[in-house]
Amino acid sequence: MSACKVQSPHAPPAARGAEIRRFADETRREAEECARVASLPVQHAHAAGIDVGDSTHWVCVDTTPDGSDTVREFPAHTPGLRQLVAWLRACMVTMVALEASGVYGHVLFLTLLEAGFEVIMTAPQFARQIKGRPKTDRRDCQWIQRLHKHGLLPTVFQPDDATHTLRDYVRQRANLVRLSGQHIQRMQKALVLMNLKLTQVLGDVTGVTGLKIIRAMLAGERDPHTLAGLRDRRCKHTQEEIATALDGRYRPEHLLELRCCLTMWEKYQEVIAEVDKAIALQLAAMRQQTVLPPLPPKPRVRGRKPHDPGFDVRTALYYMTGIDLTAIEGIDELHALTLISELGTDFTKWPTVKHFNLLASRVASAPGGARTGRRPAAR
Repeated sequence: MSACKVQSPHAPPAARGAEIRRFADETRREAEECARVASLPVQHAHAAGIDVGDSTHWVCVDTTPDGSDTVREFPAHTPGLRQLVAWLRACMVTMVALEASGVYGHVLFLTLLEAGFEVIMTAPQFARQIKGRPKTDRRDCQWIQRLHKHGLLPTVFQPDDATHTLRDYVRQRANLVRLSGQHIQRMQKALVLMNLKLTQVLGDVTGVTGLKIIRAMLAGERDPHTLAGLRDRRCKHTQEEIATALDGRYRPEHLLELRCCLTMWEKYQEVIAEVDKAIALQLAAMRQQTVLPPLPPKPRVRGRKPHDPGFDVRTALYYMTGIDLTAIEGIDELHALTLISELGTDFTKWPTVKHFNLLASRVASAPGGARTGRRPAAR
């Protein structure tokens, strides 16, 4: 029930009377709204509602086998989750609704999925959109259960279990690529502080030529012409131009920063390679069992970059989805991998094309699965 601001006893009688009438009207409207919800037809007879928390989860079911209280509190640790699942099974629950609460609800969501329940995760604003919802943990779960029982809770999109795993891998990879890029920026800063204009003659200091030159610097080489001699034949700038750019002031503190950042960047490349192997194995596990025609070769439009996956993403996605997503204009291998990891392949979860396009555009504008706000409700 909503709170009411009580007028001072010294306020004019007319003002106090207006406040009392306003409070009575709010109470009546809330009671009518609750009664209207209770009178709706039941769509999910064996539904449960869960109010997710950091340390405990409050769970409400419709009925219990022994007629005991339909609301219970369970610890959020793993033994508590096992007790929660066992209690839901004892209460013959088949469907569970919980509010989207970030990382707190993620483990619970996956646990319920693995236990065989049909689980929906709804945005908090949907559970609060009907007036009269009390604000305590115990009554929150009761209100979620009531709304879900009558089919009033739309679900935000959640992929299946296999896509969940793929999404976590791809997001983790994107974070690692982003963090490794920070060390590239620090390497560039160290070079500038030594007045080495390597970034002006090379498009990428972590390319073939850039890494050869930086490693030779760290090994003690200072002659610009010798360093320029490490130039790859595909470089656009001449050896003389590169030698001029490498005539700088070598200072020990900047060399140390360059060495540390290069070591960290190389370590990130090793970790990213491990994640790439996990992504490749997951895509192979999600591969279709139907026989597909061979994938026609695609001409290379650019050379391989250091952050590109270490496996054939295009072929792996083709045998998983049955289509070549890179044939779509503007979609390369990394964009296709991000879209599939975020959206999956089951497009029946969106009621209309508009819902799907809205989410797909957000994912495409945030490579690596970066969160860009509330997702539209899925069916």
